[in-house]
Amino acid sequence: MSEGFDVADYWEQRAGLGYNEQQVDLFGRLVLKNAIERAKPESLCEIGCGTGMLIRYYKDLLKAAGCDFSPTMIQESLKRVKFHGWLVDIFLHDITKEPLPTTFDFVMTRTVLMHIPPDKIQAAVHNICDSCNSALIYEYSEETAPKDLSRHNWLHNYEALFLAEGFELIEKEVRGDIPQILFWFTRKKL
Repeated sequence: MSEGFDVADYWEQRAGLGYNEQQVDLFGRLVLKNAIERAKPESLCEIGCGTGMLIRYYKDLLKAAGCDFSPTMIQESLKRVKFHGWLVDIFLHDITKEPLPTTFDFVMTRTVLMHIPPDKIQAAVHNICDSCNSALIYEYSEETAPKDLSRHNWLHNYEALFLAEGFELIEKEVRGDIPQILFWFTRKKL
């Protein structure tokens, strides 16, 4: 990680620029939408919800939530939820520091964990696993040691990280157009 570089500050700065609005990936959104429909969760929390672009795909669940560690991103998500009248809980949370305040059937990420530095990713995955029974993790991944892409992007080995937390891989969907993978992990049955 670059000396003096603060990842949280970087994303807070980007939040004010309409970051998520600039990146439209309709195919990626459909991959997640279809995964949520197949999983049929009663409850789901999106970690790193940003400005709330994916909320429309889980807004009708019995218990729906989104969180982010950027106050500005949360403000944008809250505006979106209020505008549409969706009953979705939006809250400020840093998954690298503690589990979610309540448990969910599923936790979901989309190109979020790749922004967590290697020295914090194990804590983040541990806290995710303490917060859910299953996880939909849609990330760029590396099957070996963490790999730096830039000062705010790292590739991690999600299979190894989740397996170490007592989860198993149910499904793995590799995109054909870009090297992004949808992992579906669930807690191993004892």
